Amino acid sequence: MSPDEEKWARDFGPVLKRYALIRVGDSAVAEDLVQETFLAALRSRDRFEGRSSIQTWLTGILRHKILDHFREQFKNREVELQILENGPEDDLFDSRGNWVKPPVSWKESPEDALKTKEFREILLLCLEGIPRQKRLVLLLRNVDGLSGEEICKEFGISSTHLWVLMHRARAALRRCLEERWFKGK
Repeated sequence: MSPDEEKWARDFGPVLKRYALIRVGDSAVAEDLVQETFLAALRSRDRFEGRSSIQTWLTGILRHKILDHFREQFKNREVELQILENGPEDDLFDSRGNWVKPPVSWKESPEDALKTKEFREILLLCLEGIPRQKRLVLLLRNVDGLSGEEICKEFGISSTHLWVLMHRARAALRRCLEERWFKGK
């Protein structure tokens, strides 16, 4: 291991692994992707211009490794995108598209909730409970800021398919947060 790689593994390994783990849902795959990230960074370190922090640079490389991982799975049909079956989130709306039960009101702002360790732990637990392909598109869109068009292009899916995946991921997240966070409030 080079001195750079040792320092990167020590300083950034845990945060990169968490980043990958929440997206891929498999510890071994997350570790492999982080290792691939370090190898890619070593090969291209002379092109790093320092316009961002090393952590931001490594996270960007990791994000591309994660996208490559899922693109390969989608291409090989290892990941089955099931959008036709009814999920538990389908009973949120009636036949006319109205809420059966409206979302619970937040007593505090979402920004204030994110400041608490308890909420962040529950949020991560809820995210981990969402099936990985739905969790991935939710995170790519809402956390990483990719456009719907970019996600559709990356995975070769239609915008309708993306909408269904996003809807189901958000509904699953809502149910989990209502059960684990709001119920006790």
